[in-house]
Amino acid sequence: MTEPSFAARLRQIRDDRGLSLRGLAKLVHHGKSYLHELETGRKPPIRRSPNGLTRFLRPAGNSPHLLPPIRDCAAASSSPPRVWPSRCPTATPRVRALLHLRAAWAHALAGDSAATEQHLNVGTICLTEHDDRPEPDWVYWVDRTEGEIMTGRCWAVLHRPMRAIPALERALAEFDDTYARDKALYLSWLADAYFDANEVEQACATAVTAVRLAGGAGSIRPGQRLDSVLNRLEPHADLPCVVELRALAAEMSRRPPTGPATPGIR
Repeated sequence: MTEPSFAARLRQIRDDRGLSLRGLAKLVHHGKSYLHELETGRKPPIRRSPNGLTRFLRPAGNSPHLLPPIRDCAAASSSPPRVWPSRCPTATPRVRALLHLRAAWAHALAGDSAATEQHLNVGTICLTEHDDRPEPDWVYWVDRTEGEIMTGRCWAVLHRPMRAIPALERALAEFDDTYARDKALYLSWLADAYFDANEVEQACATAVTAVRLAGGAGSIRPGQRLDSVLNRLEPHADLPCVVELRALAAEMSRRPPTGPATPGIR
């Protein structure tokens, strides 16, 4: 069930701005029925990075509880990753978790395994902490599953499959196919990790699932990630599983999206 505070906040802001559910759906690129389920508490908010809905929830003013961390705690584009968390030592636990997880990702992209592991460990600890202060609405999606996703992605980028695979498998167990776009993205990282573990057939099987999901997601990002996976499989182009995967990817690329983008825009 959606936390009452989140459902009430969403409904209040929509009403304050004079938006119908249909109007909000167009603004944040969510389905009308999905937003209705959020407002009535029948569906929990999705677990992922800030998207159109979280941007909508941010206030125009200077509420101390709702400002985004990138503004208050140093912009990612202008400060070294290692200083982001240190600039917000008194932030709420989820905000600190978010900053450490994002710092871990930046270090992973830079190839720094030690710093990545350090920030992942601290971020994971932050996710277990609680205090009496309300968390900002824009970190409602930062939870254990988000920690697993970021952990898996970081180790996949660092080509450490034995660490990446368990984390991604645990996270993906929390996602049903309703979240096609996000699930396809995370499966692409899992396919990469399987490939690094020399499990080519498993990498292909994972990528097949991702391709099928991406075909109806209404977003180009999963396709871009899957192109990278397909390129890595080129040395095994003669394997039946790779032939099947390439044929499926070609077929799905010719199909129009089957519906509007699934909830959320990364």
